[in-house]
Amino acid sequence: NIVTFIRDNADDFSTGGVNFDGTGDYLSLSPSSDLAFGTGDYTVECWIKPTVLPTAGYLHIIFQTGGNDNNTFFFHISVNQISVGNQSAYISNQSVSPAFQNANWYHIAACRSGTTLKLFVNGTQAGSNATDNTEWLSEGTDIKIGTNDSGSQIFNGVISNFRVLKGTALYTSDFEVPIYELTNITNTKLLCCQDTSSTTVGAVKPGTITANGDPTASSVSVYPLLASTLTWPDSITWNGGSAPT
Repeated sequence: NIVTFIRDNADDFSTGGVNFDGTGDYLSLSPSSDLAFGTGDYTVECWIKPTVLPTAGYLHIIFQTGGNDNNTFFFHISVNQISVGNQSAYISNQSVSPAFQNANWYHIAACRSGTTLKLFVNGTQAGSNATDNTEWLSEGTDIKIGTNDSGSQIFNGVISNFRVLKGTALYTSDFEVPIYELTNITNTKLLCCQDTSSTTVGAVKPGTITANGDPTASSVSVYPLLASTLTWPDSITWNGGSAPT
């Protein structure tokens, strides 16, 4: 018999994204009180599609260094790990399974609610820290998307729909990832990397976004690889005796 699979979710959605080639490309913004989280709730999220994952070290999604290490904010990935935090409160080198793969889309999010910081990959909690009360992004130098403070560990791939909420922990437990273009919801302070022709356009931004190097904007089709399982009825008999993977 012919078996047809019918899914209740859209397979993908079209939006814009910024392609970073790993050789000096990043976006930067001047420090802003709109992005100074203080000790309040926040959400940092985006879609990423790595082109080349590092065999050692990290690819930085966002980095901002403050007046001291406790004000530094980093959000980065390696082959099978994801980290977010600063010197005194962080979720560091959290293993993800399955490991990140080149050319696949992933939704990643960091959310702090009260003093609890949680980290999510494709809607599934990857780690948490219940003692986070630091004043992240409260002062310092430029905020950089796609690199660290020294211009190394540069992201190689596509970042799409980068959104920052100040005052809202949007995700506090496992959730269904948003399979649509992100919008300007309450407390959105930055929403960028979703224009199809410009790297510096932002639906919401606290100042000018500057493109460094030669990142490019284009239309992208976000196709999430979400975990799913099929449970076959007992009445199904497979030719050969076992179900396909």
